[in-house]
Amino acid sequence: MTSLPMTAVIVPVYQLFIFLKFQDSLLAVTFFLTASSLPYGIWMMKNFMDSVPIDLEESAWVDGASTWQGVRKVVAPLMVPGICTVGIFTFTGSWGNFFVPYILIQSPEKMPASVSIFQFFGNFGMVNYGRLAAFSVLYTLPVVILYALSQTYMSKGFSMGGATKG
Repeated sequence: MTSLPMTAVIVPVYQLFIFLKFQDSLLAVTFFLTASSLPYGIWMMKNFMDSVPIDLEESAWVDGASTWQGVRKVVAPLMVPGICTVGIFTFTGSWGNFFVPYILIQSPEKMPASVSIFQFFGNFGMVNYGRLAAFSVLYTLPVVILYALSQTYMSKGFSMGGATKG
């Protein structure tokens, strides 16, 4: 699904939602957005995992750690920047998605913020700029907060202080 644009996939997805009676369901749209971002997230995490030196895990094994202890105490802390990066990318991709909820959700009261911001653009070019600006600031807050909270973990990287020889 990552090789196809969402516009090419949405017609069969819409037919599937109608067949399974999932139309106008926020939970079903959430599962669809999660499933559609999963291949990209796995591909990014694989690249982060490949960048963790195997020497660190082997050193833990030599020191007597089991496989799971090596993963939990050595590999997982090094994966935190990758997890934060993938989390930010997938969250912002789903949070800012306009097209999927616009097609799959019909009730105006169930529309997410990415679709409801469209209401501020009136007919014949009339725009309520004050309300649009206030809503836009509130709309961007979750992404900014997520980035600010994960910034401390993202900047660490492999700076373990001489874990491997160069």
